[in-house]
Amino acid sequence: MQYFTRLAISDADNNAKFADVALVRMYSAPDPELLQHSNHVVLASQLTDTILVIHIKQITGVIAMIPQRMALPSGAEQEMYCMMERPGYDISKWGVPYSIYREGDDDDVGQDIE
Repeated sequence: MQYFTRLAISDADNNAKFADVALVRMYSAPDPELLQHSNHVVLASQLTDTILVIHIKQITGVIAMIPQRMALPSGAEQEMYCMMERPGYDISKWGVPYSIYREGDDDDVGQDIE
């Protein structure tokens, strides 16, 4: 995802409507050799120059593409991007005390709810 924006679109009667869109930069298909050698665990792709404009309602999920310098099975070393699904998922359960999980008045400062 490069960014979100709104486009003004005119209909046949010259009435303006807005379309909420996202500019998406595409990645290549996963490297087939690396995919085979990792038993379909490592999905490593390359960033392409292809940019698509899509309607935001077409977005069905969120992933992250993490840059990683990798040695490919061919022996070449290359900058690849590995897919990570649901970045930040369940971060609240990593044992980090956040103030929103505290209850009580000011006398109870420092006591976290488990």
